[in-house]
Order: sequence, then C-alpha cells, then structure tokens
Amino acid sequence: MRLRTKIVLAVTSMVTLLVAGFSYIYISQLLRQKVSDTYEECKTIANQDDRRDANAVPDLSSTKIDVNNPKAVRAALTQFLQTDPNLTNHFKTIVGSWPAVIDATLVDDRGHALLHTNPQMIGKIVPERPDFELLRYAGIRQQFELVLELPTTTTSPRRSS
Repeated sequence: MRLRTKIVLAVTSMVTLLVAGFSYIYISQLLRQKVSDTYEECKTIANQDDRRDANAVPDLSSTKIDVNNPKAVRAALTQFLQTDPNLTNHFKTIVGSWPAVIDATLVDDRGHALLHTNPQMIGKIVPERPDFELLRYAGIRQQFELVLELPTTTTSPRRSS
C-alpha cells in the first residue's frame, strides 16, 4: 500500500472512532437525562395519586359495616374505591395522559389490585415490580437493555396503597 493510502485509512479510522465515541457519549447522556426526567415525572404522578387515594377513603363509622371486622372493612373499601367516579375516571385516563406510564395500580396490603388501568387485572395479584431506581442508576448497557424491552404489565414501578 502506498503511504497516502495508509494515511487516509488511519485518518478515516480515527475520525470514525471519534464519531462513534462521541455518539455513544451523547446518546448515553440523552438516555440518562430522559430516564431521570421520567423518574421525576412518575414520582410526581405517584405523589398526586397518593393524595387523591388518601382523600377517597370513606368514613365507615357512620355505616352499618362492622369496623372491627377486617374482612367487612376490606370488602367495603374495595367496593367504594371501585365505584368512586373520580378514581375510576382517573385510572381510565392515566395511561393516555402520561406517555411514561405503562400502567397504574392501586393494591391492597395483600397485593391484590383494587384499581388498575387494565380492568382485567382488578382483583388479581399484581406481581412485584422492579424498582425504578435500578434503571435510573444502571449503566448505559443495562439502561439500553431495559428501555428497549417491549413494555409489559410487569415492568413498570409498583404502587401500593
């Protein structure tokens, strides 16, 4: 090979490596920022939902329900939460309102879904969700793997009541 060809190949290789390196850094920083923004957005949504859920709890002392019977209280709360128009409307619109949210669930202390964005999941046990912090502080390769997976109902953070 001629000297000029070797120099052109060397310069081309260096430029290619520089472009690849800077692209990798740029994309990783972009992904890290998007994950961080999504985390903050979802944290805000969860806090708003917690306040809304706390305000939705009825006063059962003035009803015929035996407040000393945990099963009766659980059944009354479940029935109330599932028929509260504000909560049900909110759960119907939550996925469409925030693109970062795959699904939302209000679960009881046993892990059963009281409200869910997928009506078929109501009453069923919701599997434990991985903590969003894992994605937030993961390395770039792990973030790419986790972000590029197809969304399922078991990959978003779990909310509990």
